[in-house]
Amino acid sequence: MSIKKSTLIFSSFILLGRITGLLREWLLSSFEGANEKTDIAIIALTFPDLIINLILGGGLAATLIPALTKLNPNNKKKLAQQIGFFVFIFFTLIALILSISSNQILKILGPGISEIALENAVPSFLIILISIPISAVSGILAAYLNSNFKFAVAASGTIFVNLGIIIGLISNLPLLWGVSIGILLGTLSRFFFQNRISHLYDFNKILRFRNFSKSENLITKSLLKKFFLNFSFVTVLIFIPTLGRSWASTLGEGSLTIFNYSFKLIELPMAIVIGSLNTVLLSKLSINSSKSNIFKSVRYVILLSLIISIPSFIFTPLLVNIIYFNNTLNNIQIHQLILITRIGFLFLLAQSLTSGLGTIFATLEKQNILLPVGILMLIVFNLLCLLTNELNMSYLMISIGITYTISSSFLFIYLLKELKINNQKHLNY
Repeated sequence: MSIKKSTLIFSSFILLGRITGLLREWLLSSFEGANEKTDIAIIALTFPDLIINLILGGGLAATLIPALTKLNPNNKKKLAQQIGFFVFIFFTLIALILSISSNQILKILGPGISEIALENAVPSFLIILISIPISAVSGILAAYLNSNFKFAVAASGTIFVNLGIIIGLISNLPLLWGVSIGILLGTLSRFFFQNRISHLYDFNKILRFRNFSKSENLITKSLLKKFFLNFSFVTVLIFIPTLGRSWASTLGEGSLTIFNYSFKLIELPMAIVIGSLNTVLLSKLSINSSKSNIFKSVRYVILLSLIISIPSFIFTPLLVNIIYFNNTLNNIQIHQLILITRIGFLFLLAQSLTSGLGTIFATLEKQNILLPVGILMLIVFNLLCLLTNELNMSYLMISIGITYTISSSFLFIYLLKELKINNQKHLNY
């Protein structure tokens, strides 16, 4: 199956997932608008993915998919099962540790939210922690499915999670309880559906630990090193909007919510098109990483980014009004949402290139550049926010855009160097 066709299939299911995600956001904005409750609800909604992505992130997919693609079916299944087992144990321990310090975690993620509101959110927040190890293992399932080119099943996971949250939101439960129970319901549904299709985990065999322990260990030092380098970079990409939300919470009640609504609009085309393309490239370039395929991939990222960003920038007001119609956001909040979303679309090409080039380096097994670039991104973004005397939402979004511009430039220059591209070679062609 070609890159175009695979990306189209993956994108279609990602689109369905994002549509349900937008419905989720619309319900939240319609019921509550933008206030302290929604600020906490958004922290709750994003927390499981935040923890998993900070520890595993796309680094898991960037490492595991190429590794699985190169193995025979039997060893492929064994490696996925072994990693899944350790991931489940590890994240169960993480969830237990987080449960002890839930109040402190919430204060870190929402430093501008009142202590009373955060304390009241702790009981429902504990339910969300149960979903973390389940979601982590679902990441292994998705990588295994993608390595077998079952892109549609892997991409369908978001739909289940969002539907679970929607059910929680439209229930008669208080907002935070509805969100928490909905996350757990959606997480369980996703896991059981994808496992039924992949047949990766047989619970009868898992309980026989003796048989598992006798199998050959396929988790090598080389694999762990590649994971660390990939994970550190992808974790930064995920952590940038989280830092943005944290900075936004200091700008007043509802600011975190407005920033999150904006980033969701920007991430919609990113996930549907660029995210889908990156996932397909992980599988395709692992098999054939020729220069022509690499440059074709870069051209795809640039072309698709421009196709998305230009009309999105022009029609941002229409997009905002379509998605957030019939809600309780006031005119000032709507205007602010349109403004910062437009700024975000201006830098969509840089954001897409940063993500796409990171994927290419992962498939080329040239991950050494990713860690320093990731550290540079964190330093640049936080310095831009710290050095200004008047931090506001527009400046916050511009700072993120500048950070992506610098990182994509470094990565592209390094790619040219690694592939030994120079003017003389172009002339020879």
